[in-house]
Amino acid sequence: MSDEKKITDTELHFYLDQKLHQEQYENIKKKLLEDKNAYKKMNDYKKINQTLHKIYDPIMDEKIPDNLFFAATKKNQKSKISLVAASILFFLTGSLFGWHIKSPLIDLVTVEAKTETEINLIQPAMFAHTIYSAEIAHPVEINAERHEYLNQWLSEHLKTTLSAPDLSESNYKLIGGRLLPSTQNRMAAQYMYENKHGNRITLYVRGGNWKSFQPISYQEKQDYATFYWIEKNIGYALTGDLNTLSYKEIAKKAYQQLIY
Repeated sequence: MSDEKKITDTELHFYLDQKLHQEQYENIKKKLLEDKNAYKKMNDYKKINQTLHKIYDPIMDEKIPDNLFFAATKKNQKSKISLVAASILFFLTGSLFGWHIKSPLIDLVTVEAKTETEINLIQPAMFAHTIYSAEIAHPVEINAERHEYLNQWLSEHLKTTLSAPDLSESNYKLIGGRLLPSTQNRMAAQYMYENKHGNRITLYVRGGNWKSFQPISYQEKQDYATFYWIEKNIGYALTGDLNTLSYKEIAKKAYQQLIY
């Protein structure tokens, strides 16, 4: 089969996740009948997904103790419960991947890279956002008046040069930031911004051993939306509420200031 007709791993993932238009879906389905290797790989990916769901779906359904959410507002209660369950999931999934890497089932490089971004960047970014964006008394650890010290302090802990992007053109003003624990024994930084209506967005930054560059991508869960990207082993995730304006242009402005 020629390279043009071969099915890529990306196409397989979109096919399994049902994120294709009907015409694209039918096209991949037809190709799978001709590409035995891709068909076998698809079934292997499907088994991995089923195994993950079988092991971790019960965790997502467990009731979270009420005392974990004493500071939560009624508006964010449901989302916080979901995201705490998600945080449990991303800490536990690491042990499962240890088993997969040793398994001769398939080459998991692509699957692992895709899931690693979800576990080590998107989920903790959303979790941190839902906790601290709703905070009234202490939304940040160091306020914006000390932004030079904030940048220096976070840079030292993350062992890279950080600087909070200026999002004032998008009507979001920096109110400060904080240092956060993250997965894989790493630390993360969170910058928080607020507009005149009191809407808040957060920029989550952490280092990692990601396999490759990741252009600006988008994901939404429950009431939150995240634009995220990876550049030079640094992951960035801009998160906000779904009920406010699109953050795509804001994400682009942040990206341009952080990368160039």
